[in-house]
Amino acid sequence: MDDPFRDFASVLSSDPVRSVAGGDQTEYPAGYPDVATMIAAEARRPDGIDAASIMTPNDSHHEYA
Repeated sequence: MDDPFRDFASVLSSDPVRSVAGGDQTEYPAGYPDVATMIAAEARRPDGIDAASIMTPNDSHHEYA
């Protein structure tokens, strides 16, 4: 398989309103206001998370990982 993962959720901005609005404008089914909210909500999914992509500035990678 060339692409075994699908994107289901996103936090697209450090501004919560822009992040949710950005999710509405992409192929992602869920645009969350912040990482903590996304992790909590996605952890409740019956199919769970297999992988995460953290695409933030270098100074915030450790916190989110």
